[in-house]
Amino acid sequence: SVNGNKIYAQEYDQFYRQLLAQMRQQSPTRNLNPNQYATAQQRAWDGLVRSRIMDEAMDDLKIQVTDSEVLARFETNPPPQVLANFRNPETGQIDMDAYFAALQNPDVDWSGIENFVRNLMRSEKLQEVVTVDVTVPEADVRQEYINQTGQASAEFVAVLYSDIKDDYAPSAEEITAWYNSHPDDYQ
Repeated sequence: SVNGNKIYAQEYDQFYRQLLAQMRQQSPTRNLNPNQYATAQQRAWDGLVRSRIMDEAMDDLKIQVTDSEVLARFETNPPPQVLANFRNPETGQIDMDAYFAALQNPDVDWSGIENFVRNLMRSEKLQEVVTVDVTVPEADVRQEYINQTGQASAEFVAVLYSDIKDDYAPSAEEITAWYNSHPDDYQ
């Protein structure tokens, strides 16, 4: 349970199986290994815990999504997960005409998709509440930019292996002189 909200085995199992199906879809020709099964188990658990925490936060903040907001989302900015059902198998393109026709068809049951979109929109509203006052100092932005785009320079000298004489042996005096001139290298 998370803060008293129970996570049931059936719910965990369903989420775990969905993750396994997604993993198999990504690599249909390969069998999953034990590490991938363990990863799916952990992701399922983490996802359910995260979901419970977010649900509690949305309830505490009384975040709601109205029917008109859901309808506007369907009409103006449908989620990619919804539009994926209207992909033309031949071209791979989304058939918006088919989507809007289905949206207007009273025989199509949109209740499951509506619940999905409503929950998605509640999560988006929570994220807005959490991040609205977040500011990142300019120095942090610059440092992250450098970290992501930074370049390194290297200097080197190319020497052919055939040019290296392997019969050289330094004298004891040369070794001592080298050692004494580089004390920081031998601490």
